[in-house]
Amino acid sequence: MELSKQIQKYIANQLSIEEKINLETRIKEDVDVRKAYQEHLDIHNSIVLQEKNSLKSRLGDLHQKQKTKQRMKVVGVILFLLFVSSIAFYWWNNRKKDPLPMREIATIYPNVIHPVTRSNPSDIYNQAFWYYEAEQYEDAAEQFKLLLVENREEDLRFYYAMSLFNAQQFSKAQIELEQLGSSSLKQFDSEVKWYLVLIYFANGQRQKSKTLAEQLQKTVPDFKKNEVRSLLQLLE
Repeated sequence: MELSKQIQKYIANQLSIEEKINLETRIKEDVDVRKAYQEHLDIHNSIVLQEKNSLKSRLGDLHQKQKTKQRMKVVGVILFLLFVSSIAFYWWNNRKKDPLPMREIATIYPNVIHPVTRSNPSDIYNQAFWYYEAEQYEDAAEQFKLLLVENREEDLRFYYAMSLFNAQQFSKAQIELEQLGSSSLKQFDSEVKWYLVLIYFANGQRQKSKTLAEQLQKTVPDFKKNEVRSLLQLLE
């Protein structure tokens, strides 16, 4: 199969397990294949972002929350601000020439495996990703959790963890990410390590954050190269 088509099918989660493992090995070991994969992923993410923006514009006021849920979202925002503030405080007291970009802490990982183009889907699978793209992360987490009762595919577990992370449920997100980090399939290996590095860093687990960041830097040197290097400088 032509490499370009194979990468496209990989991003769309249409490869068999054997094909997926073979391609992931090539991505890790071959610089040219890794560059080709990143180019395709960037194009795919750009398309997904455009669809996401289009979806958000159509949503409008259709999904207003009840007062109780609105209060819970406010609490979530406060917890998230405390999370970011703890890292900002640490950075301010340990700043160096190349400080960790704070924007990375709030980066939302995009939906790159199942773009949603229609509103209000009825089946749980589409509904989970629909909530995720609509930034309704608590609802997305609930749907992914239901899916995981019968289907433990890595991509669903990863987006369940991301939903928890984006919903500021960091302890639960850490548990899911650590389980993914120890699994045999490594589709999201770099991303799992990066979000764990951030959680460990924010929790004051300096050694765990540093060890994992060094591992990430060594195994996938091109992945968030500047951010990983900056964080390691802070941890020296």
